[in-house]
Amino acid sequence: MSITISVIMSVYNTPIEYLEESVQSILNQTYKNFEFIIVNDCSDLNTTKYLNSLTDSRIKLIHNSENLGLTKSLNIALRNAKGKYIARMDSDDIAHPKRLEMQLTYIQEHPNYAAIGSSFILSNSNKIVHKKNIDKESRRTQLLFFNQGLCHPTAFINKSFLDQHNIQYREDLKKAQDYGLWVDILKYGDIGNIDTPLLTYRIHENQISSNFSNQMSYEQITMKRQLDELKVQYTEDELNAFYHLYRGEITENEKDVLSILNKII
Repeated sequence: MSITISVIMSVYNTPIEYLEESVQSILNQTYKNFEFIIVNDCSDLNTTKYLNSLTDSRIKLIHNSENLGLTKSLNIALRNAKGKYIARMDSDDIAHPKRLEMQLTYIQEHPNYAAIGSSFILSNSNKIVHKKNIDKESRRTQLLFFNQGLCHPTAFINKSFLDQHNIQYREDLKKAQDYGLWVDILKYGDIGNIDTPLLTYRIHENQISSNFSNQMSYEQITMKRQLDELKVQYTEDELNAFYHLYRGEITENEKDVLSILNKII
């Protein structure tokens, strides 16, 4: 029987108690026809020992010989994926039992979407973050200013769409790689969300997005790329004013902000 879903995960020194809970949340899914590709990005001995102890036949474990980072590791997983759909999973989050079942049903019933995500629960507060659907052009406009795509570890993507348009994670983005992916997908297709929480997003000090300043610098690469593709002619002062706007910072360069916004319009 052909594989329907490839779940992809990259692991680098995730605390074992988090990693174990995350892995088991995938293995215990109600939907069973999937492969689970785990890329061990040159983790420490304890993490590697745990990964090597996993015996479920659906797990395909890949060991990097050197630490390549999340972006390149996810692309390795994509190249090895045999499923019709790709389900992203982070090594510290918890997938709800019906996640794969519900996302598979939804994307099959809504073939206009190349990728979907879902609402999610924040682990430190049990607050539900709702992710709703909006029209494609509104989404494209939002993405020009902010990373307003899918919650990355809830992403469920049609792999044939990625292959058809030669889309993968952009390897110049060591962080905020999902932002670049949503922008690329929206050039050719649409993305949507299930407004049901299908994942618990773990908040802790070690997670990759904890360095927000560094995260922002990579998000700005994607913002600039969008401006260039729109053929917006800007000065460096206008670009810096645009970044201030993105970061929610007060700037005295009102003239530059208005100028670049008018050029975008």
